[in-house]
Amino acid sequence: MIIVAVAVVGFIFFANVWTDVLWYQQLGFFEVYFKENLARILIFLAGFVLMFVPVFYAIRVAYHARPVYAPDSEVRDNLNRYQAQLEPVRRVVMIGIPVLFGLFAGSAAASQWQSVLLFFNQVPFGQADPQFGLDISFYLMTLPFLGFVTGFLMSVVVIAGIAESSPTTFMGASGSWNAASSPAVPPKSTWP
Repeated sequence: MIIVAVAVVGFIFFANVWTDVLWYQQLGFFEVYFKENLARILIFLAGFVLMFVPVFYAIRVAYHARPVYAPDSEVRDNLNRYQAQLEPVRRVVMIGIPVLFGLFAGSAAASQWQSVLLFFNQVPFGQADPQFGLDISFYLMTLPFLGFVTGFLMSVVVIAGIAESSPTTFMGASGSWNAASSPAVPPKSTWP
């Protein structure tokens, strides 16, 4: 049943793409169609990688920073149960969560293909803004791209931070730091 559903969806997708290819070729604008879809694919891949790598390494660092054996106590008993349930699927989760967030980020980035292409193919308008002296093209082509990049990178940092703190909490590293067991901090006078 799943194979039939995948085949039907694949056929519908292929039919839509082939129809667009034939239509753009008939109009003589196949290069436009090709560049648009190539830009979407490359932006999707860039968004996927820019989200996958930080989230993957955040989860990996959090997993390796956990204590190997959580102290046994009544308070930690529930945590030990979570650890026991998560351990068999740990590898799937450590790869699956970054892939899922990477797919969402890649889709969100690919939807901004017009802003990206406008930024990389911009030409000056030849007219300066009276307030700041910048060319008008900055406000139409550069500023939307910078806003997209800034928002995207902020979401990467926030999601990677959340991805780092979740395994830390469930794997037992949260609250395990102990001032008595940590090395002494040298006095400020010896710092460079």
